[in-house]
Amino acid sequence: MESSVRPAQTLLRNTVWLFAAQIVLKLLAFYSTVVVANRLDVENFGLFNFAISYTTLFLPFFDLGLDAFLVREIAVGKDESRTLLWSAVVSKCFLSTAGFAAIFLISLFVDAARLHGTVILLAALALFLKNLSTSFVSLLRGNHRMDLDAKISVVSKVVEVALTLAAVWLYSSIEMILYFLIVAALFQLVYSAAVAYRHARPNFAFSLPLARRLLAGGMPFALTGLSVMIYFHIDTVMLSVMVSEQAVGIYRAAYNIVLAATSFSSAFVIALFPMIAKLYESDRKSAVSLSSNVIFYALIFSLPIAVGGTIIADQFIRRLYVASFGEAGFILQILLWWVPLSSVTSILGFILGGMNLQRYVLGVSVINALFNVVANLILIPIISFVGASIVTVLTELLGFFLLSAIVRKQFGNVFESFPLVKVLLANAFLLPLLLATNHSPVVWLIILGGLLYSAGLFVTRAVSWGEIAKLKFLLQRS
Repeated sequence: MESSVRPAQTLLRNTVWLFAAQIVLKLLAFYSTVVVANRLDVENFGLFNFAISYTTLFLPFFDLGLDAFLVREIAVGKDESRTLLWSAVVSKCFLSTAGFAAIFLISLFVDAARLHGTVILLAALALFLKNLSTSFVSLLRGNHRMDLDAKISVVSKVVEVALTLAAVWLYSSIEMILYFLIVAALFQLVYSAAVAYRHARPNFAFSLPLARRLLAGGMPFALTGLSVMIYFHIDTVMLSVMVSEQAVGIYRAAYNIVLAATSFSSAFVIALFPMIAKLYESDRKSAVSLSSNVIFYALIFSLPIAVGGTIIADQFIRRLYVASFGEAGFILQILLWWVPLSSVTSILGFILGGMNLQRYVLGVSVINALFNVVANLILIPIISFVGASIVTVLTELLGFFLLSAIVRKQFGNVFESFPLVKVLLANAFLLPLLLATNHSPVVWLIILGGLLYSAGLFVTRAVSWGEIAKLKFLLQRS
């Protein structure tokens, strides 16, 4: 009994820390995004998001999968875990410098007026500094210190949002916002390094063989990351090139809201990865059961966001943004269905990564990226940001079907049909919101939706008092 409870305890404790941190982070980022969007006009907001998305496409080259592989190596208890970090950091310094140089050269030789060279380089420098800090966080994740991960994330985000708001209120300039983001990224690097060295005490020794092993082991993660970055950001870049920055501004106004709605699944994925990496080698049955429960609870939190959000999306956009962003309401209704799909596919992908089967995730990611690019090339010229939104959801749906089949074959069945049907029935309790959308403020609609859905969960017995008591017991034990 004790051995079966401990993995769930650890996962629950780590998820609670990360979930709390993710809620704070997403709320801060969401508030910051809305303020920036309303202070800048639609076109400048589009340019700002274009710069961030364009430079982020290069992120896999800054890292080459070192961080993801580092978490797995430390989690499974490698003897060199204290030396692994410094070997990763030194390697990333060279890789990040090369990545920054590539962005700089492209900004020189490609149409600088179109790429907005200064804005691109400032965004790249912020990314360069922020990327270096993630290795220190990986050390803490590998040691299951998600409380410290949460602490670093929250403190760093508070500083970043404070500086962003200061920049936008004082200057209302894209360049000044990026200058302040560079300062925030530098703070995150110094702070994460200090926390990691205080609690994990890694060695300063650099090992060339370990660096080579990290690069070799991280390469599948890097290629997967490149495919994922293409999937997440190429639509923004293509909208800018093929349509306009204004189209980007409207699209990202909705897209950034959707990103803010992924807190729960993000927390579970980060906590689950080292757990699966360790548990799979000793107790495969428990690993499958744990993963199944994670998917179930991820859907409990994510599916009502899609259902309820679709009902109130238009009114929500009108409440948040100035009138020039009005078209984002329909975009939000489409993109919200990405939330439950991505909640499940991210968990499936990290299950395979924890089993050292990231080659399958790579294959699916490449297929997704190719589909995304081709579909965007077809639809964006025809229906602009509506096409980009449809392609985003269809790409995630494709990845869901492919990863589900692979996980079932390589790992086990992580989908229990009867509990999932209960979750679907519980979401039907949100349909009465349709009668109140034109008569009630958004805040009251959200509260009413929460009450209706909670009632649905208990009526359908998707969640019982016994399960709540079990979660409470595990939380107290951990």
